[in-house]
Amino acid sequence: MERLINTPLVTPPPPGFTPFPGFTPPPPRPADARAQARLELVDLQTMLRAALPRAGDRATRAHIVDLQARINQILNPR
Repeated sequence: MERLINTPLVTPPPPGFTPFPGFTPPPPRPADARAQARLELVDLQTMLRAALPRAGDRATRAHIVDLQARINQILNPR
């Protein structure tokens, strides 16, 4: 998900790349893929916030807090 959100929609070929006969560049990802991924992460963040108070044990809480931090880092890169 992080790669989907943070990478450009069309990746340029590497420097010095010479297309060979019959080469067809890959199609760009759908324009709304980034928005879809962001929405999924926001929805997951909401579910994790609701689940944290109900987490019964320390290990589960640790996983939820870790997921929240990772999602926050993806949605709000610094």
